[in-house]
Amino acid sequence: MFQGYGCDGLNVDDVTVSGKNGIAVGTSKNVEIKNADIIATGYGIRADGTAASDMTVENATIKAELPIVVRKN
Repeated sequence: MFQGYGCDGLNVDDVTVSGKNGIAVGTSKNVEIKNADIIATGYGIRADGTAASDMTVENATIKAELPIVVRKN
């Protein structure tokens, strides 16, 4: 699992994440997730509503029960 909360300009590139959950960005802004392989039994990517409005996911393979979760507004 990877967690990055409260960042401005969070870039996650060329990673493999596996486990119960994948990548959580919380309230981070200007989030880019590229070239990622995410294998999780829970969520693949989780973001709060404010982060999700600035988030780009590109060239990612996500295998999870909940591929992308947006919570809170």
